[in-house]
Amino acid sequence: MMVRKNLNPKLLTLPTRVMLALMVGSVLNTSPAFAADLPGSKEIIAKMIEAVGGAAAMRKVKNRVVKMDMDMDMGGMTAKIAAHFARPNSQHTSIEIAGMGTIEEGVSGGVAWANSMMTGPQIKEGSERAVALWGANMDGLLDWKSHFKKIECVGKETLDGVEYFKVVMTRDDGSALATYVNAKTYLPHRTDMKLSTAMGEFDMVTYSEDYRPVDGVLYSYKSRIEVMGQTRSIAITSIEHNVDMPKDVFNLPDDIKELVAKNKADKDKAGQSKAGQGKP
Repeated sequence: MMVRKNLNPKLLTLPTRVMLALMVGSVLNTSPAFAADLPGSKEIIAKMIEAVGGAAAMRKVKNRVVKMDMDMDMGGMTAKIAAHFARPNSQHTSIEIAGMGTIEEGVSGGVAWANSMMTGPQIKEGSERAVALWGANMDGLLDWKSHFKKIECVGKETLDGVEYFKVVMTRDDGSALATYVNAKTYLPHRTDMKLSTAMGEFDMVTYSEDYRPVDGVLYSYKSRIEVMGQTRSIAITSIEHNVDMPKDVFNLPDDIKELVAKNKADKDKAGQSKAGQGKP
């Protein structure tokens, strides 16, 4: 398979998780806010949940199929994306890049994985795994304690003349992402995060726009992901809820199963070696 010479291969293999709730190039102007002006943690979480449709509407969604078009900002390269989600915490995404091939990603049984024409099969670890698990959780903020140790509103800022609350979500390992939430609608507009991958650490900024309801739940139909000086533009073409899905759509591919088994064997061997070294 040929790769165009002017492309950065890292940009082809960076994880492209579905940015449904996280999803101009504006200059950020900070306006100080007193603590009394900021909503508390419980209030900001409750209002964000209510803004996207409320807990009852969210829990009615047992599975989801999302189809998207992506402009990769790489010499006219485009991609078709099909993403499947189901409870509990299962996800599979297929990214077909025109003229290049297919990238697959998934979460199943707590295993977050990816397989691309550039890197081959991989098991995600660290913050990359954390991002994938968060994206696969259909409850989102309803189940935030499974993914973060705290969520707090830390300030109020202005982006292009619109006021936003800055909400910081901190994981157990201390890493964090910052989401800018519209101070009137409580819908997310921008999310900043640092993504650690096998290829290095990257800053990623995601913009979410054009919210529309589907069965009482709001989704961002247009988003932009900025990473490594490139912008990926994503447009949702369809969203379906509670549909019949292939029974094997979330099954781990054979090469991923082999990696899982190998990793387990390596850990067991390392554990036995360590235990043996401790004997007198």
